[in-house]
Amino acid sequence: MTTIIRSIGILVRRVSLMDKRSISMRTVLRNIGMIVVAMVMVTVGVRVVTRNIVVVTMGVRVVVRSIMVVVVAVASTSVAVTMSMKLMERVNAMDEGWVSMMMVGERMYHVKRACFCFWF
Repeated sequence: MTTIIRSIGILVRRVSLMDKRSISMRTVLRNIGMIVVAMVMVTVGVRVVTRNIVVVTMGVRVVVRSIMVVVVAVASTSVAVTMSMKLMERVNAMDEGWVSMMMVGERMYHVKRACFCFWF
């Protein structure tokens, strides 16, 4: 610390000799203090900007996940509708023939599974 103060004193004397007017130690210390405060403010500003970038990145990830959930839900719904339509076509094609309960149960299981994927 004393070395820094001596260096500042030597600097003040040299500048005073070159400038032909005296610069007080108080002015130099005030200027150095202002520089230190500015550096601290810049450091804090950089940290705040970095945190904001992280928050924005996390927000983008949440939005992307939400979009993916919607896409999966739409796909699951379309699968459920398609399977229901196929089941109805088969039932209509049998034309008063007997429908295997196993086949109906299997199709309804797939429809339920697709609906479950849609809601969860």
